[in-house]
Amino acid sequence: MSAAVLGARAPTDGVLVSVASPERVVRACASVGLDRACLTPEERGRMLRLVRQEDRSTYLAAHLLARFVTGLRTGLRPTDLCYKQCCPECRGRDHGAPWIESFSGRRFEVSVSHTAGLVAAVAGHAWIDVEAVASCAGPMAGALTNADEDEALRRPDPALARARCWTIKESLVKQGVLGLDDACRWSAGPLDGDLVRISCGAHTRCCAFLRTPPGYAGAISLSSPTPTDIEELNL
Repeated sequence: MSAAVLGARAPTDGVLVSVASPERVVRACASVGLDRACLTPEERGRMLRLVRQEDRSTYLAAHLLARFVTGLRTGLRPTDLCYKQCCPECRGRDHGAPWIESFSGRRFEVSVSHTAGLVAAVAGHAWIDVEAVASCAGPMAGALTNADEDEALRRPDPALARARCWTIKESLVKQGVLGLDDACRWSAGPLDGDLVRISCGAHTRCCAFLRTPPGYAGAISLSSPTPTDIEELNL
C-alpha cells in the first residue's frame, strides 16, 4: 500500500485491524515515514533489552503498526502519533495497557499482539490476539473448557480450533472482561462463521476471527455485544 493511497483514504468510525509479517509491516510503515526513529525512549529501551534480533524486529513492527492503523483510522499523520503505556501498579511506562497519543495530547485506543513471524494491531474499541498454532498448545492447557474441547474436535483442524478459542479468551483478558483465572470457566462458544458472541458473567461481548496466514489464529473482542464495522487492512 503506497503513501499516496494512504493519504486518499477516509477516516472510519469503526475499528481498523491489520495482520502481517514484521517485514511487510516495516516496509508499509516506511512508505509513510515511520521507522525506529519514531519510537519513544521507553520503547527503544524496552526493545534493546530484548536479547534476540528476531524479537526486536517483531517488537518494532508491532509498535509501528499501532501508529499506522491509528493514523489511518483517525486521519492523522502516523508520524505525529506516540505509543504510550503505563502500568497501573508500578507506574512504569514501558509496559501496561497501551494507547496512542497525538502531539496535541489526544488519546486513541489501540491494541497490539505479536507472535513468531506475525504482528497485529487494531485501532478503535477492540482488543486483539494472534498466536502461532504450534506454539500455543502449552499455554492453552487448562484454559479450555470441556465444551471448547468438544467444539474443537468437531472441526477439521482441532489444533486450529483450540487456538481460535484461545485467541478469543486472550482478547477478552486484554479487554478486562475476563481474568486469567476465568479463562477455564467460560467457553468460547460455537466457532461457526466469523463472529462469536460470548457471555462472561454479567458481560456479553462480540468477538471476530481474523484472516491469518496458515498456521496462525487471531481474534478481536469488541466493547459491545453487537457487531460493529470491522475493516481489515491488507498490507
